[in-house]
Amino acid sequence: MKKNICVLIVFILIGAAFAGCGTEKGEAEIEGEASGIEPGNPLTDPAGRTVLKVATSYVSDRQLTERVNTFNRNNEEYFVEVIGYEWDGMEGHPADSFATWLTMQILSGEGPDMVEYGGTYSPAVASGKLMENLYPYMEADENFHRETYYENILRAFELEGCLYVLPTGFRINTMCGKAEELGSKRGVTESWEIGEMIEAYENSTNAEWLLMNNSKSLIFWELCSGCIGNYVDWETGECSFNTPEFEELLEFSDTFFDRLLISNDFSFRASLQSGQTFLQPVLLVSPWQIASERISFGDADMRWPGYPVADGEKEMGGGIADVYGPTLSICANSRNKEGAWEFIKSFLTPEVQREVRGIPLLKSACEEKIQEALTVEFETVDGVRREKIKYEIIAEGEDPIGMTAITEKDAEIFRDIVENTHRSNGWDYGMGDVISEEAGAFFEKGKDVSAVAETIQNRVSVYIAERMN
Repeated sequence: MKKNICVLIVFILIGAAFAGCGTEKGEAEIEGEASGIEPGNPLTDPAGRTVLKVATSYVSDRQLTERVNTFNRNNEEYFVEVIGYEWDGMEGHPADSFATWLTMQILSGEGPDMVEYGGTYSPAVASGKLMENLYPYMEADENFHRETYYENILRAFELEGCLYVLPTGFRINTMCGKAEELGSKRGVTESWEIGEMIEAYENSTNAEWLLMNNSKSLIFWELCSGCIGNYVDWETGECSFNTPEFEELLEFSDTFFDRLLISNDFSFRASLQSGQTFLQPVLLVSPWQIASERISFGDADMRWPGYPVADGEKEMGGGIADVYGPTLSICANSRNKEGAWEFIKSFLTPEVQREVRGIPLLKSACEEKIQEALTVEFETVDGVRREKIKYEIIAEGEDPIGMTAITEKDAEIFRDIVENTHRSNGWDYGMGDVISEEAGAFFEKGKDVSAVAETIQNRVSVYIAERMN
């Protein structure tokens, strides 16, 4: 392995936001909140309409609130009511707590008509046991044209050919680096296996760090979470952590520092441009980010291999589709499934898709964003006409870099990444806690790598079986 130097940048993990404290609000409490109903007001008064309940762990989501209000204002047949689940914060993760509550509600025959995951999506919950397959509703709806959306993204979220969750917007978790370090002969968006990534890193000309988050625990977490689909089959519940590939990931991660350090003269951009940092993780939500990384690396020839894929699955691409913004399912026990589909479909109109925070599921809306980024706009400041800065590259401690437009090549790379993403981020926070705990024992030199891999295999297998069965 390369000799590392003790200069690192602090990595800040941003978790999903959740509301405050413990169980479903009771019917009396919900009705009490509705005591301020204004008769005839379509936003508060159901006025004889069928009430659809949507449960969420994040009631403050602006897009959800706007869609509920618009739907209630315009729909004469259905009225949507939001049920906010609140976490008591006593134990576990809020996402895990929400999933447990929701599962119990649905299996008991109670529960809501729909769920909006609020950042808590897990394939173990969005499965055929609890949720409706959305494809039949799409096929039966003569006003819905599935081919106008990114069908590869829909397929990425399938389980056994069924779609139980709809991400109304998405992002792609991927990684990039300089071609001269990663290998200029590889395709711009060509994916790689774990062994190929390690070999490229060890043979690179200038790389001293794999990532800026150059501690063993953070490198392991980044790579493992990015390629968790290599080790968990969410269709069957089968796991494969006790494999040479996973052991290789543990051992490779163990070659880095125990903890993060940072020097006073550290330069984010210098580390990229010199090739010192091998890979940069990117949460891709905009074509501007393709240009931003290119410029941050010194206007370099870039490669976007993404996260390592399982052996023999390079055609799946290295990008991972992840939910970003309202993400919805129809609950299996809903008595108003057609109405629930009408509400979910309201997130997919061109008008709404243009406003999503991430990448629009509607292809034409995404192309509009690309064309907007390609177009140079002008403004007049103090009597001088100049190109308008539409995007800024921000790095702590360094001057912002303004951009007026992306290039056609940037746009082509963005399209290529989006259209060739075929996997989704099948993460579950409870599973992550198990993996992190056992990997930590290995990094502390307390256990043999094979023993750790076997323990993770056994514990995660039990956890997923409990979730899915």
